Amino acid sequence: MEFNFLSKSTQDYLDQYTIDKLKKSSTRKSYLSEIGFFSEYVKKDLLQASSSDAEAYYNHLRKRREAKQLTEKTLIKKVTILHSLFDYILEHHPEDMRHSYNPFGVIKIERPSEDVSPEDIISLEDLFLLLSEVKAASLRDYCIIAVAFYCALTPAKLVALNRRDFGVDEGDFYLKIALAKDHSILSKLPREVGLSI
Repeated sequence: MEFNFLSKSTQDYLDQYTIDKLKKSSTRKSYLSEIGFFSEYVKKDLLQASSSDAEAYYNHLRKRREAKQLTEKTLIKKVTILHSLFDYILEHHPEDMRHSYNPFGVIKIERPSEDVSPEDIISLEDLFLLLSEVKAASLRDYCIIAVAFYCALTPAKLVALNRRDFGVDEGDFYLKIALAKDHSILSKLPREVGLSI
């Protein structure tokens, strides 16, 4: 992947950085794209970038965030990638940097709180009301929501389920949930849900 404003030596650093730090080729491409966007925005080689360039780019991203073109998570990811890259160059090739600091060191990001307040969680009363309403409208949707709730499944685990993952043993209904390549657990389902499946 080539960019207009990157010198050959900078591209070599990027190749080495992505090989050293990133395992998946898809992640490498994503990182290189983010790095290229910054270089194209400031219209200069990365090694020439200053803290004012980093601030201008961050303000550009912040405006895109306010226009709802980016999520907060994506904005943080973009800045984190660039911060990490400049840390790497300063550690391995400080003599080639125009400035002896990380341009993105001036950007202070407040990460959104990952705390979940009680208002963010559906009450059991509301959940059971929801389940009864959904069951009346669609047995399929009821089964999906009920299994997700009772077995605490993520969306990825939920869509990976197969009919053979469900079973009955001595009148009890259960779901086999894969945790790793050769490891799984059995999660018991309420009889009402099991009969619906």
